[in-house]
Amino acid sequence: MCGIIGIYGSTPDEKIPLKASEALFGLQHRGQETAGLAWVQPQDGLIRTRKNLGLVMQALDPSERPFGASHIAIAHCRYSTTGGSGLANAQPLRATCSQGHVAIAHNGNISNAGALRSELQHKGAIFQSTSDTEIILHLMAHRSDLSLKEALIAALKRLEGGWALTAILNNELIVARDTYGIRPLVIGHMEDLWIAASETCAIEQVGGTVTTHVKPGEILSLSESGPQLLYQITPRAQKICAFEYVYFSRPDSVLEGQSVYNSRIALGRALARSSPIEADLVCGMPDSGRISAIGYGRELNIPFEEAIMRNHFVGRSFILPNQDARMQAVRQKLRPVKESLKDKKIVVVDDSIVRATTSQYVVNMLLEAGAKEVHMRIASPPVRWPCFYGIDMPDQTQLASFNYSEEELCQKIGAHSLKWLNLDDLSLSICEKKDNLCKACFTGQYLWEVKNEQTF
Repeated sequence: MCGIIGIYGSTPDEKIPLKASEALFGLQHRGQETAGLAWVQPQDGLIRTRKNLGLVMQALDPSERPFGASHIAIAHCRYSTTGGSGLANAQPLRATCSQGHVAIAHNGNISNAGALRSELQHKGAIFQSTSDTEIILHLMAHRSDLSLKEALIAALKRLEGGWALTAILNNELIVARDTYGIRPLVIGHMEDLWIAASETCAIEQVGGTVTTHVKPGEILSLSESGPQLLYQITPRAQKICAFEYVYFSRPDSVLEGQSVYNSRIALGRALARSSPIEADLVCGMPDSGRISAIGYGRELNIPFEEAIMRNHFVGRSFILPNQDARMQAVRQKLRPVKESLKDKKIVVVDDSIVRATTSQYVVNMLLEAGAKEVHMRIASPPVRWPCFYGIDMPDQTQLASFNYSEEELCQKIGAHSLKWLNLDDLSLSICEKKDNLCKACFTGQYLWEVKNEQTF
């Protein structure tokens, strides 16, 4: 999972690269490994990039070296789901081919990347990174018979999986979204600027107004007159990723017209109706479980309290690149509020259990802090299948809910009880329809045939 930004202005201005980096702060929760920016130099039309390891404030500090003026900029923050977390995979990726200059910032996973990469290598392509994003550039380069826009369209038509992107093609800003709309992408307006972003919160925090959601399969050009449709890849029925509502997106964002905050309240209420328990208090696993915990407490009239505090100077543990880093982050991040816990029977609501790293640590931490009983309630169904569309869920053998029954996992994490949200309640709580979500990680019903070839 990553965050992407694209900004177009009518005339070159220093504020455009700056606004792109500022908007990227609003997507920092989507990726913490690298951050990068690409913009067009007005004097020669060349694309410049700046990217580095770390958070946006570390990688894109304009006080160290100004970006300069431009009328187009794209930006990216990375959480590696395909390829490693090193600087070689930092985005935007930039290239020059026979048709001109290209830079791409991409969110999601290309699920047929292995087959495409193998095909391209047999044609002589030499890859500089292990990111699946680079495949798009090579597909474009191999279509020198087409214009740059036509080459991008031809490349995107070959992709499977969940993805959204912003791209600079010479002096144009292009945005596109996968044919199921698995990964989110929205467009907004601010004064003389047009802004594209992974989430509405990024547009609004820089003073913009959200105008539209990019539809599944749309490839759009952003110019002075706003978004213009370049091409419509044959769209499929909407299947936005359920985890965008459950965990990834920020609560103040709106996805496909549905408030993420309201969705999480509804998830908590549905969980309370299906798995109630008498308790002294309910608390949420910071931060993504807190809102569902509020909904759970409201439904059963149980007081909500902040019994677990998060150190906000430690990033999101789920999106860290390996298990050791995740475990260290959990230890540094979460601490109990002992005064809230002493001799209390408590319910802890979390958004999900994937590897059980956090749950096991937290249950033990709360009991050691004086809680009498700890009951876990999960505001999503059990995750039993890996995701191939942009979330770093491990292979099936590493998924806690695949390896253990509900009773066994409850015993493993040390809780007094453990219950998940029902699958039907997930859909109805989010969008009041059963078929608008990608739920492959819960059901194993993938949107494309799963190919077992090693990607890179």
